[in-house]
Amino acid sequence: MTAAENEQFEKSDALIALRRKIGGVEVDVANGVWVDRQVDVVGSWKEKMIGAYGVEGVKEVDFFQRPEEQRLRFNRWVNKKTKGLISDLLKPGDITTETRMILANAISFRGKWTVPFDESENREVNFQVSDQKRHPVSMMIRYRCDFVRYGAFHSDGSAFDTPFEMPSQKSGVQFYPGENGFEILEIPYGGDRYSMVVLLPRSTKGILDLEKLMQPERLSEWLENIGEREVHVKLPKFQMETSFDLKDVLGDLGVRRVFDPGDADLSGMVSGRELFVNRAFHQAVIQVDEKGTKAAAITYGDELDGGALPVLSFIPEFKADRPFLYLIRESDSGAILFMGRMMNPAESQ
Repeated sequence: MTAAENEQFEKSDALIALRRKIGGVEVDVANGVWVDRQVDVVGSWKEKMIGAYGVEGVKEVDFFQRPEEQRLRFNRWVNKKTKGLISDLLKPGDITTETRMILANAISFRGKWTVPFDESENREVNFQVSDQKRHPVSMMIRYRCDFVRYGAFHSDGSAFDTPFEMPSQKSGVQFYPGENGFEILEIPYGGDRYSMVVLLPRSTKGILDLEKLMQPERLSEWLENIGEREVHVKLPKFQMETSFDLKDVLGDLGVRRVFDPGDADLSGMVSGRELFVNRAFHQAVIQVDEKGTKAAAITYGDELDGGALPVLSFIPEFKADRPFLYLIRESDSGAILFMGRMMNPAESQ
């Protein structure tokens, strides 16, 4: 085995390892390959699919004679692998008599916070979809969270120095970055291996600028610059399901030949036939639970010696009542399982 192949298998082992139930988190990843019986699959490619990506065998089916039957069979497989979260991945007509192969990946995530929110503390709060538009949402609230990581940043991505203390009289201290800045909150799920990271612009219009600013290396730098501290957390309750065609996305990344009937070369996968990729699609579901124990909200302060002004500890409020970005990541590898944009939780509840 070459060094490159060994590295590929190590990465795939890490991917397969994600499919475990740890603490209050359950991750389901479904990988499958279905091939029409008329297609001659290259043996070495089949072995790599099973070894490197955890595919449970390359299934031989009859797309030509029974396309609808195979669609229903495929959907039952996905439904089982995701424990009912994804039940209808392929729609009628997605499989035709011309279909020769399906490569599928489905991932679902169910997570309970390390320290759950108390459902009785939920409040109806107006979510600012835009400066002119608001919708009531169910906001989960937990005061003085000391198990989260928090940080704030200027509009250029540089770190904002959030104070830990607050004088009892006005002193000109700035507690949050300007309206073009943003905040980041990381909340751990059970077992502390997975977490949700929420990136919250300070204004309703800031999400597009934040998306442009966020690059992989910058995200890593930001996560290194957030730290544990007490935070008053207010996060809308939501669940998301998304499904989209990857063809345009892959095209933007330069993956075009494989979709071109006259230029695609899949000879490493099959022999004796000229095949190309007609569609690439993806569906993802996120589902979290906020039930848990009640949290107390207490503000305290220590008086300093030497006649100084009384100082209170400053506890930032992270109130996600406007569009934000979120991602779910695995801490050991840094792998991002999901990444999304929440524009209106009212439409997802």
